[in-house]
Amino acid sequence: MEYKIYDEKILKEKLETMTGNDFAKAEKAARLEGDVSIDIMTSRMFYAAIAARAFNKPLPDILELPLKEFAAITGDVGTFLLAPDAVKVESSTASGNLP
Repeated sequence: MEYKIYDEKILKEKLETMTGNDFAKAEKAARLEGDVSIDIMTSRMFYAAIAARAFNKPLPDILELPLKEFAAITGDVGTFLLAPDAVKVESSTASGNLP
């Protein structure tokens, strides 16, 4: 299937440059569309609003995508926001400093 907007690499690059301001504006857009989720971080409408900002498109353009493309985009946004980052943790024992 050929996607109209979705490009995984470009989406990830754009998401990495976004700020809290983008988050707040996307939440407002999702709420204006009628999203009443208690936790906006679990909302596909919010993920669509984040994607719209990332791709510099109006939110309705994202909402009107074919279902598979919409699911791919919003799934990647959700994963980006919710998946833990790999963080290197140094413990005292790992560095050889035993108590």
